[in-house]
Amino acid sequence: MNYSDETDALPNSGILSALRLAVHFNQKHFVAQPNCQQLLSTLWYEGVYGWRRMHWGLKLLYSLLIGLFWPILCMIHIIFPKSSAGQLICRPFMKFIVGTASYLTFLALLVLASQVKVDHAGDDPGPPPSTIEWILLPWIISLIAAEIGQLWSGGANDYVNDRWNVMDFFMNSLYLATISTKICAFLLHKDIPHHHRLSRVEWDPLHPTLISEALFSVANIFSFLRLSKINFG
Repeated sequence: MNYSDETDALPNSGILSALRLAVHFNQKHFVAQPNCQQLLSTLWYEGVYGWRRMHWGLKLLYSLLIGLFWPILCMIHIIFPKSSAGQLICRPFMKFIVGTASYLTFLALLVLASQVKVDHAGDDPGPPPSTIEWILLPWIISLIAAEIGQLWSGGANDYVNDRWNVMDFFMNSLYLATISTKICAFLLHKDIPHHHRLSRVEWDPLHPTLISEALFSVANIFSFLRLSKINFG
């Protein structure tokens, strides 16, 4: 599985070079071969002993506990990366649970941010970022950084050929556009006295705040569609 000659068709193949090559060239019979699937399963559940023989209720409880305490696990990994607890979330299956829990938290914050916009936007044409929006910013930055890393490691051709990557690109672009238009609205209206500001119904249809809200709504739709990418099987 790890064999690689001098003319690798895939850059940075590393471990399981032959399998990566088979996936790259859509060799389904090779990937579906029982020995190959057994190896993948062993690597996937590395560090989670007895998972496949565990009762489904225990599996659910285990996943929920990891999902609830994912911020603590991440902090341990950052502070003590070489410790056994710090290395725990580096395991593929654990990384999947932590990543899924983090993304679900991100979606919950998106819902809260949307409600704040509706309830508290009022007639302020350039409202400053809310607390939830500041909390969302690191998530958006990390999503963009992950896409840049994937583009850098896999190359532009492989990146574009995956429809999920294209969707992620548009989603991240919409969030960047939302941030930009929100900053523009804030800078344009921060020095205007409140009693001189127009009501929302009198705003120009292309007002930066209205554009940022529309872009944010479309980006949220892409974010929730991205859930279908996650395979919980």
